Amino acid sequence: MYMAAKGPVTEKGKIAEMRPVKKEPKKTEREKLRELKGKEKAEYIWEYYKAYFVTAAIVLVIGLSLLNSLVLNPPKKVYLNFITYGDYVPTETVDAIATDLSAKIVPTPDTHEVYGEGYFISESDPETSMGVMQKLVANISIGEIDLIIADKPTFASMLSEEMIKPISGVFNQATLAGFDEAIIYRAAPVVYDIDMKATKLPEDAYGFLLKDNAYFESLGITIGDRVIGVVTNSQRPEAVIAGLKVILGEAAE
Repeated sequence: MYMAAKGPVTEKGKIAEMRPVKKEPKKTEREKLRELKGKEKAEYIWEYYKAYFVTAAIVLVIGLSLLNSLVLNPPKKVYLNFITYGDYVPTETVDAIATDLSAKIVPTPDTHEVYGEGYFISESDPETSMGVMQKLVANISIGEIDLIIADKPTFASMLSEEMIKPISGVFNQATLAGFDEAIIYRAAPVVYDIDMKATKLPEDAYGFLLKDNAYFESLGITIGDRVIGVVTNSQRPEAVIAGLKVILGEAAE
């Protein structure tokens, strides 16, 4: 019969007692820091707390940015928003129009400005063009756009989609009469009463031709054979009238 040993065997053949190993107490971070000197302490602090330092720095930067943009230097609000749509119009041209209109019609230039943006449709890039059209529809639906400058085919397409409102709601008939051939009309629909008697509604004006426009010529801008109109859902009627009066000149006064 064999008996299992209860512990390690010593040189004298005796079984040694199994004694528990005494563990050193775990040091706190403060105690570890006391034992370090100079550069070692700095390196230890950075290695242990760098995640906290980086997070604090990011929060501080974001906080200062929000403070600057919302309180100290908030962005200007939109007084009038116009877009060019369809054929390409250089960004410099759009910015020049916005800057000039801001100087001439904005009553509170410290807090408001005229904003302009170009919406370019390219037949060679249908995917991007689809995104531009979706952006246009979204901004019109929430009333973000006031005026649109577009080539004739694009303007006619928007008119058929009910994206342009009648300018008879902006200027009275006496003012519109001063433009003569410079107005774009849409053929009025025919309506029927209960007896199926047809009545053709009067034609309504929807836009102004900009060819040879004196305002754009004064800015050194060749605007081409384009049309300007008021976008459906525009929420800034006073700004629209002010902008059109500058663009259309004395006839709109």
